[in-house]
Amino acid sequence: VSQSRYVIKIFDNSDTTYRDFIHVNSVVKTILECKKESGIYDVGTAAPKSFTEVADSVAKRTGAAIERIKFPPSLWGKYQYFTKAQYNYNELIF
Repeated sequence: VSQSRYVIKIFDNSDTTYRDFIHVNSVVKTILECKKESGIYDVGTAAPKSFTEVADSVAKRTGAAIERIKFPPSLWGKYQYFTKAQYNYNELIF
């Protein structure tokens, strides 16, 4: 670990764990511009990134160090390794 005072901790297998990360502003915009009164929304980019990619990006911008930690046994079998928004462009809510 470097001498940085900021440390991003990620699991050892974070290069194989993908999420569909989205900025909170995009979620709020979706809610405010939605034509439906209520419902369940699959809001995302449909372009998942690994936790390692996100950590690398944040570290590069902030000068933070990245520390890989052991995956906790308590999460085995309970952890999603891939999420991605599914788009049906015929049913967009805008």
